[in-house]
Amino acid sequence: MTIIYRYSTGFSELIAHAYSEHPLASNYYMYRINDIYATESTELIVLLEDVDSIAITANLWTSIAHNAYLGVTAHFVTQDCILQTKLLDCIEMAADEHTAKDIAALLTERFTFINATEASSMTVTASSATDDDIPHSTEKFNGST
Repeated sequence: MTIIYRYSTGFSELIAHAYSEHPLASNYYMYRINDIYATESTELIVLLEDVDSIAITANLWTSIAHNAYLGVTAHFVTQDCILQTKLLDCIEMAADEHTAKDIAALLTERFTFINATEASSMTVTASSATDDDIPHSTEKFNGST
């Protein structure tokens, strides 16, 4: 993904003078973000290789702009007995894809990416009293939807 930002010279000079601590976005920053993401993802995968158990929390919310998001967080204890909490992903979801099947597909994709598909069980609960799509029980998770 390449994003090209073009600003007029006058606008760039105005921002540089008025808000020097907030430089305008450029391709340099986009490449840096991608590099940092790749490095952090690789380090997390290596860290999780030595972890026996991972607790996952997922949270759905809608932004002010009505964009839906799924946040996925891993909680685990390292071999050094240090409790860790790591954000696995924040996924923008399509407005009409909030069923249990859609969420399970996104979670499975994330678990596959971090090589964590061998979970013995997973507890899934619904936070909304009207959400009948999500079972209120502990189920066997086999990495498939």
